[in-house]
Amino acid sequence: PYDYGKDIGVVILSEPYNGVTHIPIQNGSIDAVQGQNVQSVGYGRTQNSSDSNPNHQRYWTTMDVTGWDSDGQIEVYGNGDTGVAPGDSGGPLLYDFGSGVRVAGVASTSMEGWVYYAYYTPVDNHETYIMNFVNQYDNPACVAACQSVECGPSDGCMCGSCGRGEQCNNGICEEIPAGSGGFCLTMQNNGLDCTTHSHC
Repeated sequence: PYDYGKDIGVVILSEPYNGVTHIPIQNGSIDAVQGQNVQSVGYGRTQNSSDSNPNHQRYWTTMDVTGWDSDGQIEVYGNGDTGVAPGDSGGPLLYDFGSGVRVAGVASTSMEGWVYYAYYTPVDNHETYIMNFVNQYDNPACVAACQSVECGPSDGCMCGSCGRGEQCNNGICEEIPAGSGGFCLTMQNNGLDCTTHSHC
């Protein structure tokens, strides 16, 4: 019935911003959220908002974790009173695992009506991906190791990332030649061979 996406991404700012205290992801298993009351945060639609008058404020609510669905998404339930609305996608699911509040998941989708079931991509399934980026800017050893390369591995660290239509080759981002064997993952060409950059 639902086409679940991963909805996991890392945003790297062009310069440091010190106006807020960040909330780290939970490292390791997030199984402790099973059956618990968790916080959901987002800027999504509210009863008084519309496409022409969107919500610009952060709202949070609490919901119960009912388990994991067949696709491995965290399932939360709003008991008919609260939930995840359009525009909340990408927002965090927060829980205190014992050492302060941590991000346990990222909002992916919700059932029609918004106040019933919603689904979150768990961060533990993507911890390596997330921390590869975080370490580049937060781990002194990786900051030093990544100064000499544009992308790829360096001294045990994963450095940088290449843009769309590029690939990492020996620490340098290079354009992917058309027809080189890649597969389209977007638009109407999904699953077909890439023949031009505009296709993929």
